[in-house]
Amino acid sequence: MQFFEKKILLFCSVGFIFIYALNLSAKWRPVNTGLSGDAIYVNTITVFSDTLVIGTNGGVFKSFPDEIYWNSFNQGLAALEILTSLNNGTTLFIGTGTYEGGVFRWDSETESWNRVIMGMSNMAWYVNALALCENSIFAATEDGIWTMPIYGSCWQNASSGIPRGMGGGLGISAISLAGHNNVMYAGVLGAGIFKSSDNGENWTGINTGLDGYALDVRTITFVDNDIYIGTDGAGILKSTDGGQGWAQCNSGLTNLFIRAFAVNGTTLYAGTDGNGVFKSTNGGDNWGEINAGFTFPVNVYSLVIHDENIYAATFGKGVFVNSLNALRVEQAQPGMARRFELQQNYPNPFNASTEISYTVSIAGPITLNVYDIAGKLVRVLINQIHSPGNYKIVWDGTDRFGRLLASGLYLYRLDSHSGTLTKQMLYLK
Repeated sequence: MQFFEKKILLFCSVGFIFIYALNLSAKWRPVNTGLSGDAIYVNTITVFSDTLVIGTNGGVFKSFPDEIYWNSFNQGLAALEILTSLNNGTTLFIGTGTYEGGVFRWDSETESWNRVIMGMSNMAWYVNALALCENSIFAATEDGIWTMPIYGSCWQNASSGIPRGMGGGLGISAISLAGHNNVMYAGVLGAGIFKSSDNGENWTGINTGLDGYALDVRTITFVDNDIYIGTDGAGILKSTDGGQGWAQCNSGLTNLFIRAFAVNGTTLYAGTDGNGVFKSTNGGDNWGEINAGFTFPVNVYSLVIHDENIYAATFGKGVFVNSLNALRVEQAQPGMARRFELQQNYPNPFNASTEISYTVSIAGPITLNVYDIAGKLVRVLINQIHSPGNYKIVWDGTDRFGRLLASGLYLYRLDSHSGTLTKQMLYLK
């Protein structure tokens, strides 16, 4: 049997609509059946041929998204500590976090991993990140940056222009990679971010405005032509001019150690080392946490979006899934009068969950918060940019950690450029 076998469910479209309607108060849900021991330390997650693939401290596992059950596939691996993964739609690669490993490429005909390390130094077998640019694969390693053709077999060093010894050692500790518009970007421990426009032959530092912790660039992503970097202690920085200048965009973040990004259209998700996942819908200007269902601390090392779900790979707690449809939008019809309005929640009093409806009249930032009767903030429901229209969201009586709150009276407050509206609701467990 082939490794990847796509399943088609005849009822999936109907089922999806049903799930969409029920997931307005979505939580993170663990999906760890088949994982145990070192396999719950998950460093990377990707989607290859409609199959979820994770790299863990206990090897590589795969599962179909519609019925999560993880199965190992480690044939041919010389090391089981997998730090990074990459696929181009037809080929799957992994990189290991030991000097006995290196880069491995999946062979679907033999159903095994082939080690691809020819040309690499032994130090380069410790692989922190993999990325594609044009028709080449790049590896960020503990001995700099290496490249080869996608279907090649021999690596070449591609570290020209990157200073050595910036990470406290004698070599180049390259820790992140990302390709965009035929330009490759690399994060180097202690040295910041570099870019190459000639397929890795030469690198140029783009570090104006970066210093201290901001020079440890752990993850890189893009929204249109804007570049975002996640750092080891300085949070998230953004460049709108190709890296000529950087500006911090940490409003709303409670953790500045960023390990992963995922992008869905213009919506950004950031995984942190300790405080779960944050979301921004306005280019990183504001971040709101989406952590219901997590037990803290939670270290999110990788994120991937597939269909209408987002998956989080955590170090020590396995894999979690959440719905992207946490907010249902009902667009106002042309010609309908709109005003800034907050409806009474329904049902009220409520037990399991309650729906809150509101209307936005002017485009701009919106916050919808829940407070206890003493005025203490217990849950941020919405912190996003909204267009004019009608909106609904469901709250399930939990705080930001996913814990059920005590029965009692709560306030919910809607804030926008149009003003502030507050109402009361009664929660009965």
